[in-house]
Amino acid sequence: MAEIFEQIDDGELPVLTYREQSNKIQQWSFAYTHLIEATKLFNFIFGLQITVMLLSAIAYISIFLYAFTFISVTIFKTKRWALFKICFKLVLNQVEIVFLSKAAQKMQNNVDILKRCLAKLQIYSLQDIEIYRATKDLLRFVSNRPLQIRAFGSIVVDMSLPPTCVMLFTSYTIIALQFNNVL
Repeated sequence: MAEIFEQIDDGELPVLTYREQSNKIQQWSFAYTHLIEATKLFNFIFGLQITVMLLSAIAYISIFLYAFTFISVTIFKTKRWALFKICFKLVLNQVEIVFLSKAAQKMQNNVDILKRCLAKLQIYSLQDIEIYRATKDLLRFVSNRPLQIRAFGSIVVDMSLPPTCVMLFTSYTIIALQFNNVL
């Protein structure tokens, strides 16, 4: 094993035999299948919890943003500490959503890197039709069955989630403020 790392450090990759190449591709397919199953299990276990977290975060932020605007418009000078606490809670709530979104986005980025590497491997394996077909099948499998963290239903968790949450709670807060004639 140490010899392989020394060869890689020298800039030379070991040449794999046909059997070793096909075994590697089968191992990658097997590993990716297990990743898909693990992601499905994660989504099944935590999907409802993620959905409840997102809905409660949007409701919580809307209430606090409404309170922040109401306090700042009506009783600004006497409740400065309350405004600071509200802002702090808003930031903490968004940090939780951003952490979850970053983790899900990193997973999707790694799948994209895997697709690019498989496409390069497919190009390099044009000389051997069997390895080419196996690589093509694995690339098709990875493309057709993406790894995604999902909330309950079809809500995909990625980096578009924080701006979506901001848009939703801003809209609901503006509507609530207009109903109470604050704005």
